[in-house]
Amino acid sequence: MKRIHAKLVALAALALFSSSAGAQANRAGAAEDTLFRQIAASDSAFFDAYNNCELSKMRAYFTTDVEFYHDQTGLSHLPKLMSDLQKNICGKVHRDPLPGTLEVYPLKGYGAVATGLHRFCDSRKYRTCEEGASGVAKFVTLWRRQNGQWRMSRVISYDHASSH
Repeated sequence: MKRIHAKLVALAALALFSSSAGAQANRAGAAEDTLFRQIAASDSAFFDAYNNCELSKMRAYFTTDVEFYHDQTGLSHLPKLMSDLQKNICGKVHRDPLPGTLEVYPLKGYGAVATGLHRFCDSRKYRTCEEGASGVAKFVTLWRRQNGQWRMSRVISYDHASSH
């Protein structure tokens, strides 16, 4: 009888632990889902400004010590980055994310890291980038929460290739 009672207690404890662990996993999942939505919204808002050449809005999404690494042009800091955006992007380049490729992960004590794929095309010819008429690149972005807003502190844009 004691053996059956001990097994029931063990099963009850296991069931309680499992439901508690499941609840924690759900809370973590909800937190990660919230983080994903926040970063996706920030990415979207930044690139809406990018696609419409709204330099002051773009600037608001960068930390003052931003580092932007590009596989073809190297490292840029804020002044050069903003100058390059105005000179080389405004009215010339359109960016669209590839649906389903964005991944977001928390960085404890810092913010978040986002990775994904995006297309770039000539905005003088295309309103949205289509396969065969655009180049594809990968990106890694470190996002930091400052003054209630998500800002990009490190950006790596690489593996730029044309889609033929």
